[in-house]
Amino acid sequence: MILRTFVRSLRRLAFTASLLSACGSHAPTGSPDGGKGTGMNGGGGTAAGDGGAAAYPSGDLAGEDCDPMVAEECGFPFPSNVYLVDDPSTPTGKRVHFSATMLPLALGRRGSPAAWNDSDGFSPGQAPLTLLPGATTQGLPTQDDIGASLDPGCPTVLLDTSTDPPSRVPHFAELDVYGKTPSDQTFLIRPAVRLKDATRYLVAIRDVRGADGNPLPPSPVFQALRDGASSSDPTVASRRALYDDIFAKLSAAGVEKGNLQIAWDYTTASRQNDTGQLLSMRDQALAAVGGAGPSYTIRSHEENPDPYTARVIEGTMHAPLFMDHAQVLPGFGGETPAPVTGFLLQRDAQGKPRQNGFGDFEFTVTIPKSVAAGTAPLPAPILTQGHGLFGNRYEGLGGNYLSRLANQYGYVTVTVDLVGWMNNANQDPVWEDDGVAAAEFVMAGDPGLFRRMVDRGTQGIVNELLAVRLLKGSFAQDPLVQYGGRPVIDTAHAYWRGDSQGGILGTTFMAVATDVTRGYLGEPGLPYDLLLMRSVDFGTSLSLMQGTYSNARDIQLVLGLMQMFWDRLEGDGFAPYIASDMLPGTPAHQILIQDAIGDFQVTPLGAHLLARAVGAVHLTPAPRPIFGLTDAPGPVAGSAIQEYDFGLLSMPGVTVPETDAPPSYDGDGGDPDPHDRVRQTLSAFQATDTFFRTGVAQNFCTDPDGGAGACVYKE
Repeated sequence: MILRTFVRSLRRLAFTASLLSACGSHAPTGSPDGGKGTGMNGGGGTAAGDGGAAAYPSGDLAGEDCDPMVAEECGFPFPSNVYLVDDPSTPTGKRVHFSATMLPLALGRRGSPAAWNDSDGFSPGQAPLTLLPGATTQGLPTQDDIGASLDPGCPTVLLDTSTDPPSRVPHFAELDVYGKTPSDQTFLIRPAVRLKDATRYLVAIRDVRGADGNPLPPSPVFQALRDGASSSDPTVASRRALYDDIFAKLSAAGVEKGNLQIAWDYTTASRQNDTGQLLSMRDQALAAVGGAGPSYTIRSHEENPDPYTARVIEGTMHAPLFMDHAQVLPGFGGETPAPVTGFLLQRDAQGKPRQNGFGDFEFTVTIPKSVAAGTAPLPAPILTQGHGLFGNRYEGLGGNYLSRLANQYGYVTVTVDLVGWMNNANQDPVWEDDGVAAAEFVMAGDPGLFRRMVDRGTQGIVNELLAVRLLKGSFAQDPLVQYGGRPVIDTAHAYWRGDSQGGILGTTFMAVATDVTRGYLGEPGLPYDLLLMRSVDFGTSLSLMQGTYSNARDIQLVLGLMQMFWDRLEGDGFAPYIASDMLPGTPAHQILIQDAIGDFQVTPLGAHLLARAVGAVHLTPAPRPIFGLTDAPGPVAGSAIQEYDFGLLSMPGVTVPETDAPPSYDGDGGDPDPHDRVRQTLSAFQATDTFFRTGVAQNFCTDPDGGAGACVYKE
């Protein structure tokens, strides 16, 4: 199961509670991971592009720590340019500066805002958040009618100011169903495309109605800004120039201010902000190991462990280390640091990742029987697999789908555990998996600590890259990967496949890989800000957050704050650079995306966003249209998306809500979740192998007459 809950075992939470009083600031003041925040003074943003200072007035909050625009929630609206200050050293000319009181109270205390101090803008994927107490969804664009958001009269407006005039951004709007009352329901505007980097966006909301059918009033502060009225609030006078600019740009886009209920601006982070950390680690690591790849040690090998596999080789690779230590899972009782204090990314004086020697990380290589027997074409290409959330490198092996695919089509596989997001395959007796560490971050009530989970994940991506280099390098000459004195590994061809988290973080892998240019992403998506609340696997974590924070609004704000870290690891920060505008030193890549309609664990909305971000075509015939994509019958060269329909939407007892809640099932006929089913189909096997070897996306699903058909598997 992928996107599993942050905890499968809560037996360690008693230990967590003992940490709560000691986890406020664990790093020196001024570092990204700790320190004290100072008063917030607001700021502006930037013009489009990865450089240039703000070209519009700043939004000074006149020394206030909270934005009074939404009196009920200190951090709303969010994200907002009032949380930026001037910093000429960043690509945007700005950096984020939160006050301590902007962070929500968690169990009576607040975390440190210092973890965000090196961000030069906000997430390009996160949903803008606000509160309109008593709002209904009447007239709002929905996830199934995204095109309505581009209508001139749409109540919600998201504008890209890098164009002249500002252009509308497709989106849908929703209310957080986890708010206990209408006055507690966060109002979310979810972009339907991945926004541009280092770009100023405007949000405007008008004509949203309450249960009585009448438009809701604006807050007093916004009304004073909109109408030019006097106000005793000091932030009104300090923001007049900013709002003159906002209203002028809205007017240029055909949105007049007279009936606005709220409007604000925010600026997305630069490409360097989101991708620079991982790119630096990649370049240092690959330079350190060279063409020969990391050195390695074989620990064991096993012959014929299942009907599809001739040999399994277990070993450790001596890989460049960027964390403070290489032990994958934390110990207890002083053996290694606890997760809220340890596993820190090592940085130089400028805050850039610094190699900290080498660490030994486990890998598994399998040689299928078809390759060993020479019945598959030799030499065999390399196939690396990305496992699911809190899974491990054995996912798909042992006679499962990866073993079958590798044997049927002739691939040598290599897999590693994704550090930071894995379950220890050996089941450490003290720490069951990284999910416990994740639970501790949630329970600690300091969202800034979550950055450490993301940092650990970047080491995991580096290890994935090094695993490929391992097989392309000296390992290919090892006697254990030779049959009849002949090496069986094709060092010129390597591919990626991954499902769920392996697809989500596989998006990042495919944007930074230098030894792989084609990849299969099953049940992927972006951003986590969209995926989590729509996943059944987030239920336990959500329950922990509900026990930590006082209301649903705080949880939405925390998820937005966490997304700013996620962008440095997941595809939201990397997807636009897979096929074009590539990152430095990186070739162009192609991806094949496959998802299942009604997925309980990873909403297909995230896969659609990914497909739009990479310019993928939508393979037809298809079960349904996808907004913003070009339909094309296969075969087509380049990136593509293909959806599967297992009949979930018409299945009795199944509910797939059009809200930020996961699907549910109240029947007794077994688990209907289609999440793991695509990867098991013969048509997916065929499409994967064809795409890897030719770069062509082709539909292998058939209609009742045997011709090309939509991938419909209704039972």
